[in-house]
Amino acid sequence: MIILNEMVGSIIGKDGSTIRALQSETGACIKILESVADSDERVVAISAREVCLWAKKGFTPVSVFCLK
Repeated sequence: MIILNEMVGSIIGKDGSTIRALQSETGACIKILESVADSDERVVAISAREVCLWAKKGFTPVSVFCLK
């Protein structure tokens, strides 16, 4: 997924609380890659051993990352 640099804080949360909660609740590994020079975007890599774990808990990538 590609996000604007200004949205990184919304995904990480205060002291990493939001990203830890997302990882705990979904079982996914979420990594925010370093930004590229002269770009206002960066890549968020999301992976999980069992994709069905997300569905069992009622999450979809859209619902997980609609952060404001």
